[in-house]
Amino acid sequence: MESTVFSEDYRFLKLNNTRSTESATYKLLLNPSQEWITKGIYEYCGETSDPTGEKREAADKIYRHLLKSGLPLEPMEINQTLG
Repeated sequence: MESTVFSEDYRFLKLNNTRSTESATYKLLLNPSQEWITKGIYEYCGETSDPTGEKREAADKIYRHLLKSGLPLEPMEINQTLG
């Protein structure tokens, strides 16, 4: 795992080896320090290989579903519910 800085506000996190996906580079936006407590240090902006935002939209949908259910779900259960 490596982190590369491209600007003052954005960070890019490259994961070369993961258990369930191909290698990917994620774009993170550094939040202002006064927002760290409520929003966290970084805001996830999506994969850099997702120019249309399709993966980001799907990830947001899954995240909202997990928050709503309040349960740890298996990928198959999420897929059955969200299609």
